[in-house]
Parts: sequence; C-alpha cells; structure tokens
Amino acid sequence: MNESNKFNGLNKELFRLYCIEHSDSLLESTKFQNKVLTSKDYAKRLASIEGFVNDLLSNKETPFVSTINKAGQNFYRPGTLANRYIRSMPVFIKIVTLLSPKYEYSERLNVFVNACNALGLLHSNERLDWQPIRFDPKYTSLHYYNASVAEIFNELVKYIRNEWKVKKLQLKFNDRETAAESLYEEYCLYVDALFRKRARLLVLRFDLGYKNPDANNIAIEDMQKDLFHLLRNMRHNRLFAFKMGHILKLEYGFGKGIHCHVVIFLDGTKRNNSSHVYFAEQMGKYWVDFVTKGRGNYWNVNATADHYDKLGRLGIGPINWNDWKSRANLNEYVIGYLCKMDQYFRPKWGPKVKLIRRGDYPDIFAIPLGRPRKATAKKFWCPR
Repeated sequence: MNESNKFNGLNKELFRLYCIEHSDSLLESTKFQNKVLTSKDYAKRLASIEGFVNDLLSNKETPFVSTINKAGQNFYRPGTLANRYIRSMPVFIKIVTLLSPKYEYSERLNVFVNACNALGLLHSNERLDWQPIRFDPKYTSLHYYNASVAEIFNELVKYIRNEWKVKKLQLKFNDRETAAESLYEEYCLYVDALFRKRARLLVLRFDLGYKNPDANNIAIEDMQKDLFHLLRNMRHNRLFAFKMGHILKLEYGFGKGIHCHVVIFLDGTKRNNSSHVYFAEQMGKYWVDFVTKGRGNYWNVNATADHYDKLGRLGIGPINWNDWKSRANLNEYVIGYLCKMDQYFRPKWGPKVKLIRRGDYPDIFAIPLGRPRKATAKKFWCPR
C-alpha cells in the first residue's frame, strides 16, 4: 500500500470514528461563530488534525527543504507532508482556538495545541498567509519573527515530533488504546451476560442533556447528580420496570455541552416489543420533566431505527438472543461507539470523573429457567 492510500485510509477511519451516529465534537459552543459549518464539519476537521499529527509522526521527512533552482534562485521545495497540509493550517489553527480550555483532549490534539501555543500561532494578531504562490525563503509574514511560512511550518512539525518523543506520548496513546479495547470487550461481555439471562432484550438508546443556554454552564458534577437521581428513581418507577441493565457514557459536545449517551436494556419477554420508541420517548420526557425540572432535553435514537435498519446497522429495539446480525450491530455500532477512544476528553481540575459506567452483571443460573433454547448459547462479542 502506497503512502497516499495509507493516508486516505487513515482519514476515512478517523472521519468515521468522529462522525458516526451523532458527530459529537469537543468544541466550545460559546465560541462558535460560523453558522455555515455544522458540527460534522468541525468534527471532520478535528479528525484531520489527528491525521496530520499521525502522518508527521510516521516519518522523518522535513516538510520544506531549502534548495536552488536552475536559475540559481533560492526557494523551499515542499515535500509530501507540506503539499498535503500547508493550505489546511489556517483552518486547523482556527479550530483548536474553539476547544474548551476546561478539558484535556487526545494526545494528538494536545500536542498540536501545545506546538501552536509555543510558536505563538493561536494568539498572534498577525495574519499568516499559508498559501504563497511560491515558497521563496525571502517571503515572510509581516512582522512575524521575520520567518517564512515554510520555516514556521517546519518548526511546528519539529516541535510536535520532539514533544511527542520527550513526553513519551506514544506510550500514553498506546495505553489508552489498550484500555479502550479492554473496555469494549468488557461491555460486550456484559451485554452477552444479559442475553444469557433473557432470551430477548428490548434495547433503548437515547441521549440526555440540557437546553441552551444552560447546556454551556452545566458542570460534569451537576450532570452526575442528575444521573444518580435518575438511576435511584429507576428502582421504584414503573416506567423502568423489567430493566435488565444499563450503560451511561458522559461526553462533551459542540452545541450540547455535557450530555450523556444512555442504553437501557429491558426484558423483551415482559415488555411490548413494538413500543420501544414509546418507552425511549417516555424516559426522555421523565428526564426533562421530573429529574431536571424542565432544564433538560433528550434525543430518542430509537425513533430513527428505520434509518439504521436501511444501512444494515440496526442494533437497537427488540433483539432475540440468537439474532447474531443484530447483536453484532449492537456491539459494533452501539457499544463500540460508547467505548471509542476518539473524542477523548477529561476535566483538567477537580476530582476524577468516571465517564462511562454500566449496571451490575445479572445472576446466571447454571440451568436456565423456562423453555430450553434450541441452539447452544455462546459468549458473543464483535471483535474489532
């Protein structure tokens, strides 16, 4: 596979990870000014920044090399890295200025932000022209260290490579990647245990958040208090009767602030399976009316089940224990989305926060009660 195909494959995968399902981004909505670009546009550009850092770390190429042309003139010859990214730099820099300063982000985003800060690119009043007609060494950005754009780009790449090595960020990245894979397997096994307990589950998927402008002011601690309130009430509220398990994942997204992705597993042998949209809707309304006293909002993913069905990705609604296709979709596109390592964030200050949690494992009888299943049950999860 050539370098171009490798890069395109990386970008497509990063874009898929960032934009699948809801395309949450990490942008601070109070700073968002461009109404033309959507959250998907910004999520795609965040993915491109990650791709840029990954690309420059995968080789030792100097982006711009000083050389002399046939006419004896000095100029900078752009390499593959420079040709690929030089014209994207203004957008990259603009995007990271919109990131909320309250959080830490992925290793690749952090190192890019640190490099831009170190070179004064984020807060400089000087406007850099990253698209000169030719990369002449004499071409300088006005009053900006008397350095050419090519030299600034070289320094940016050099800084990122050095910081990545000195701070051993690859080890941190690898550890987080390993942790994400372990988490994914753990949660798939949790779902597998629920299916071994019940022959059919009703899978509800919805998001809980807050209405604007409150969404921008809600702290993680406030969200956790409301979620604990919700979980406590589930034990006694008939709406949540026959609940087998749950998964909660906290995230921070553009236009949403702090919000929570929720998966509720109901006993499909006791609940009306055709009412999965209704149940998710009522739980969302319960969050709004009773838990948050009108401050909250919700998004019912089950209401869009037909859309996922047409894509061949349906993993919500009623699922039988031997419906391997739907269970694979549940693991890959629902559990996989919740356990992803992209869009990583954590608060810079305050106590450590658990961003994802699940219910307890169910008791599994050695000899299951009720009618025997016709096929042999097995542990099941969808490998990456």
